[in-house]
Amino acid sequence: MALLSALTQLQKQFQLNLQVIHVHHGMSQSETQTKFRDQCAQLVQNECEKLGVPLHCNCSEKEGLTFSPEKQLSSEAEFRGFREAYFAKVLTQNPGYQLALAHHQQDLLETRLIQLIRGSGVDGFLSLKLQSQNKLRPFINVSKQEILTYAKARNVNHFEDPSNTDSKYLRNWMRTEWLPTLESFRPGSVKTLSNSLDNLADELFGKEAPWLETWAKVYNAESRCLNLTSLWLLSRYEQRKCIATLLKKNLVNLFSKNQIDEVLKRLDSPEKVHKFDMLELTWSVGDNELTVGTN
Repeated sequence: MALLSALTQLQKQFQLNLQVIHVHHGMSQSETQTKFRDQCAQLVQNECEKLGVPLHCNCSEKEGLTFSPEKQLSSEAEFRGFREAYFAKVLTQNPGYQLALAHHQQDLLETRLIQLIRGSGVDGFLSLKLQSQNKLRPFINVSKQEILTYAKARNVNHFEDPSNTDSKYLRNWMRTEWLPTLESFRPGSVKTLSNSLDNLADELFGKEAPWLETWAKVYNAESRCLNLTSLWLLSRYEQRKCIATLLKKNLVNLFSKNQIDEVLKRLDSPEKVHKFDMLELTWSVGDNELTVGTN
C-alpha cells in the first residue's frame, strides 16, 4: 500500500500510467489467515476505487475467479510461484508495462542470506535488484522503518500478515529469531552484515555490468549533465559509480563511499529544483537533470 501511495504521488511528475495487481492466495487452513487475505483484497479494491486506478485481482468478479490455486498453498516457493504466474498473465494482457514490487532493504538482506544458505551461485545472490527485466523495486534501498514512517505520515492503511510470526518458514525464523539474536549478541552486527553483503554484491555486479554502455545512457556529454530518471533505475553500485565518475570528471579524486551515499541522499529530494554544496562542488538539480560545477 505504501508503494501505491508513493507512485500515485509521483504519477503526474513522471507521467506514470498506473495499474495495480493484487494476488489473493486462496483459502488457508487458518481462519485468521483466510480472513487476512480477504481483508487485504478488499482494502486494495477500496483504495484503487478511491484513486481511480485500474485493479487486476485474481479473486474479483472481473477475473471470473478463473485464476485460483489448485490446492492450498503452504510453502514460500508455492506462494511465489502462484504470484509470478498471475503477474505473467496480467502483463501478457497488458504489454509495455513494468512491474513495480515493494521489496525493501530487510527483504534484500534476508534473500541474500537465504541464497547463501541454499548454496546458490552469483545469479541467485544477485536475484533481487532495483531493476531486472520488466521488474522494478523502488524500495530496495529503503528500510522497513522508513516505509512505516512514510505510511504513518500519509495515513496509509495496511494489514500485517499474521503468518510473518510463524517461524516454520526460514525467512520468518531468520527475521524474528536469528537476526535479533545476532544483534543482541553483537550490537550493530546486522547492519555490518548487510553492508558486507552489499560490498560483495557490488563486486559481483561490477564484473557483470557493461559500464561504458550504462554510463552513456545516464550522462549527456554535450550538455555535461546526468539524467536523474536514468540514474534511479540503476543498481546502487551503478549509482555510486556514476557519482564517482562525475566527481573525477570535475577533478575531485578524494572521496569516500559514505560521501557518495550522502550525495545520492541529497539528490533524492521531492524538490524538482534545488542546489547543495558538497565535496567542493555545487550540485544543481533542474528538469530532472543534474549538473555539477565548482563553488
